[in-house]
Amino acid sequence: MTVFPDNHPVLIYDGDCSFCNYWVQFVLQKDKRNRFYFLNSRKEEAVQFLAAFDLSDITSQTVIVYNEDKLYLYSDAVLFIMKELGYGLRFFGYIIPKFLRDGLYNRVAKHRYKITMWNRDCIVPDEEQKKRFL
Repeated sequence: MTVFPDNHPVLIYDGDCSFCNYWVQFVLQKDKRNRFYFLNSRKEEAVQFLAAFDLSDITSQTVIVYNEDKLYLYSDAVLFIMKELGYGLRFFGYIIPKFLRDGLYNRVAKHRYKITMWNRDCIVPDEEQKKRFL
């Protein structure tokens, strides 16, 4: 199985989705502590890793965060990322029930290609950022 960096969350994303690429760019810009590492879900390492968790079928439907032997999916992944970036959105996890958060997440995910039709920019990481892509 793929070995990820210790004590660093790994964000697994759909590399063919411009909305997902925008999200990765956002995290790269806001992650001042350089905590996050990134893995395109289409890379062989990601495919094998996700197969071990029986998640092969959902890789294009959600961003996935793996941190300290725990997986975060759908809105839980977004809340984890925002918490790690220092945004105080954790209370949404308590106020808004998971089924509503995930419902909104799935609605956005379903229409993500339409949402970012206008933005086809790819990530061009600098030398330091390149080290964080697995």
